[in-house]
Amino acid sequence: MSDAFLILGRTVDALRISKAPSLKKWPHLQVDPVLDMVPLAKLCVFLTGDKYDAIIGSFANQTPDQPEVEPWDIENLLNPVLLIPRHYISAIATMEDDQVTTLAKKMCALPELKFYKIDPSDMSERLGRYREFAAQCLKKKKSMLLLLTT
Repeated sequence: MSDAFLILGRTVDALRISKAPSLKKWPHLQVDPVLDMVPLAKLCVFLTGDKYDAIIGSFANQTPDQPEVEPWDIENLLNPVLLIPRHYISAIATMEDDQVTTLAKKMCALPELKFYKIDPSDMSERLGRYREFAAQCLKKKKSMLLLLTT
């Protein structure tokens, strides 16, 4: 099963984050399944009006190319760590309360999330947590990284 985490950190730590057995060293927020790469990009589309392909393409992988490893070779497996551009962090951090409610309904309607049957009020709470996390990233002048694990 895969997971996704938003991490408040530095890009120079991406390789350590990718291989870390635990994320205790970094402030983080588990966001899977609601905010893995595709739903996060679509949230940014809703917030900024930017094109989906441009947004998803801007999530820059901070880990080196994966060496040839077998799936069970956990010690050598690299989990991707993506850098979320600052203007998208700012867009998430500055969501207004009334905007969160509207966005929650849009997010719940995404084909990628329909399977999970998330209630809009629960989605609003999640978006509120994402907003707080994004605000922390800006306040502490740190990067927002998205870790995708396998």
